Amino acid sequence: MLGRQMNGYRTLGFVHQLTTVYFLNRDYGMVQSCVKPNRHFTLDAAPKWRRQKHGRVEPDAGKHGPDGQMTSLQQALGVKFKDITILRQALLHPSITASRLESNQRLEFLGDAVLGCVVAEKLYEERKGLNEGELTLARQNLVSTAALAEIALEQGYDKLLFMSFQEEGYGGRGNVKILADTVEAVIGAVFVDQGYQCAQMVIERLYKTKFAKMETSTILTMDPISSVMNFSKQLGLEPCYKVVKEGVEHAPKFTVHLSLNGHPLGWGTGRSSKDAKYAASQYALKLLESKTKQEIEAIKKPRN
Repeated sequence: MLGRQMNGYRTLGFVHQLTTVYFLNRDYGMVQSCVKPNRHFTLDAAPKWRRQKHGRVEPDAGKHGPDGQMTSLQQALGVKFKDITILRQALLHPSITASRLESNQRLEFLGDAVLGCVVAEKLYEERKGLNEGELTLARQNLVSTAALAEIALEQGYDKLLFMSFQEEGYGGRGNVKILADTVEAVIGAVFVDQGYQCAQMVIERLYKTKFAKMETSTILTMDPISSVMNFSKQLGLEPCYKVVKEGVEHAPKFTVHLSLNGHPLGWGTGRSSKDAKYAASQYALKLLESKTKQEIEAIKKPRN
């Protein structure tokens, strides 16, 4: 069947389902045969798809293969999993699974909660002089999308992810939101397999550098939303946040587009409008830091 030309979303879903089954059962040869496009296997170009002659879905296994990668990942985490399929699931991006229940999203949800708890406890125990507002700000900075994406790149998770060749073609391996979600999913996998204490140990290992540099002046840097507001006031302008809600009611996804005087400055996504606004502001600040004085002055002129 895979040797014939196949078209449409139904075929793509079927291939994704097969790939997930083979992956979770460690049949990596069949994974590769399912997801490596060749001259006999093509997909019609739908409006949101990008044609890729040599797209791939499996991570760069290198000479050690996927099993070797799982071993290396466990060593890096300092954990020996009882059920390795849980760790594998943490690396499954939704684009490669037929059902979101099979992807890493549920583990990401759990890991997000565990991470927030561990970081909050760490701050409470080691920063006795911070009040509630300062503790909240410090935690936001430490568990931000940018901070998690940085950890993901340090650990090489971008090379371990399994995703569809379309998603990879769109730059999925470098997407900060996907990278951040992967870190949370890995933490969630550790929690499910090993419990809270082990998850706490893994988080402290992943955050070793950040915790070591956890100076009050750094973790209490003004939050991005306030920084954007102050910057805007200096120009005599007001930032404009446009919120778009997507997804189902019980699992919404928010996207926020930030602009200033009609000039787009960035966008961000999150599980709440507040999280998305925070991410958009972070993106905007990085963009503004790279601009020259002349480019900053140009923002004062309205853009139609």
